[in-house]
Amino acid sequence: MILILIFCFEGRAQSPVQQDILDVARGQLASFLQRIPPGQEEHFGFRKRSDFQQAVPTQVFKAFTPDSCFFSDSLLGQRNCIIDSQEWLVLVEHQGSPAVMLTVANHDQHPRVVAMGAREMARQLHALVSENHFPEKQASILRVYPLQIDFVLYGNLAAGEIAGFRQLSARYDLAEKQSVPETFEDLLPWLKEQLRHIRKDKP
Repeated sequence: MILILIFCFEGRAQSPVQQDILDVARGQLASFLQRIPPGQEEHFGFRKRSDFQQAVPTQVFKAFTPDSCFFSDSLLGQRNCIIDSQEWLVLVEHQGSPAVMLTVANHDQHPRVVAMGAREMARQLHALVSENHFPEKQASILRVYPLQIDFVLYGNLAAGEIAGFRQLSARYDLAEKQSVPETFEDLLPWLKEQLRHIRKDKP
């Protein structure tokens, strides 16, 4: 079984590391919001610029990604091929509604906000949190950059096991419209097959 370390949140409570990331997001959010061009506010989840004052970072999700060997090895093997991406995704809300995601990256042990966007991901994560889809409130994000696809993972933190997952977004056509598998162990081979499909189609 492939295991992965998951960071959890309990309602609005955060672990010490997550609290540090949340503080970074709060401290740098305003400067990133000011970068939104006038007239583009709705693309970032706001009706008008005055709404920026009520924007609040609320939830922190640790991001993971498959390691480089995952994309080069012909066989997956029985080792853990998921690594810490040194990034966190922070959900930003406006009056209780999802607005946008911040990406916080750890550069030389100094976390800072490096990107803002992914409004659709913000909507999906906010809905899942609101509907209590995560067992025991444990969740993290698996980002598969070559495929431009993201999954939210949830499971038993004490055992370190993935109990389930949900696809958040995909910005490419799945091979032959194949459905996403139901188990995490089946997900990783499926991702490799999707990668082969993408490479095969490239000129």
